[in-house]
Amino acid sequence: MRKNLGALFLTAAVAHAGAAAADTIVYYAETGSGGARQDVDVTLVSPSTRNISIAYDSSLWASINSATLTMLLGDDGGDGPNEFADVAAIEGVDPMVNPEQVVGAATKDYWAIDVSDKLLPPNHLTPLMFTLQAVSGDFDYRNAVLTVDFTPVPEPATTALLGSGLLVAGLALRRRAS
Repeated sequence: MRKNLGALFLTAAVAHAGAAAADTIVYYAETGSGGARQDVDVTLVSPSTRNISIAYDSSLWASINSATLTMLLGDDGGDGPNEFADVAAIEGVDPMVNPEQVVGAATKDYWAIDVSDKLLPPNHLTPLMFTLQAVSGDFDYRNAVLTVDFTPVPEPATTALLGSGLLVAGLALRRRAS
């Protein structure tokens, strides 16, 4: 009886450890209209905007721990020191992101925006879409990356391992009772 219970707890612990491990995946901006890649330098001049989308596969995760949209901007070395960009909308909702000042030809400025509440649950095919707006000056948009830290959907093998352990324990207890 003790051996059977020990086997049951060991099986449950292994299955739980396999199912609870967090994982991280990175998605990059897609190719834009007209074949222009969105992960290389694209110059934006005020007051222009650029719609950007990032496709993601939500069928991989059971739950999201965090999701961050990171964008890289760089000064093109042209106009004066007060060049600003803003993320005007994410999925049609104003995220109230403060404008980012883009300064210095050799510097790189990042946004890191929490978008956990903007991602859709599994089996939805809508990409994360947002609008980058040049508020003043001109600058280079370099890339956008979506990083998702998630708890994966349990693997069938893990579930089978737990189920077989419970079945063996149940059979052993039933045999013992009779």
